[in-house]
Amino acid sequence: MLGTEYPLKFLNVSRDLRSVLSNRALQKRFDARYGEQFVKVRDYYEFRRDKVIIEDVSPWLHELVIADSQHLPPAGGRVLV
Repeated sequence: MLGTEYPLKFLNVSRDLRSVLSNRALQKRFDARYGEQFVKVRDYYEFRRDKVIIEDVSPWLHELVIADSQHLPPAGGRVLV
């Protein structure tokens, strides 16, 4: 990630897990494993927080930080997703 602000914000919001698990097969697998235990994204994140590592890679990818701050794709016109 370039920075950790947005990923942490997403993981700590009260967004409904159903909106994130839009793939039907994924929803079924999640439901089979956890049932109704988790309703919000933050609920599941709290449960798995100790297994999640979000690392800011900007110190190693300086050219992407510059491109991101200018809202331009990196050199060569390629955008990494």
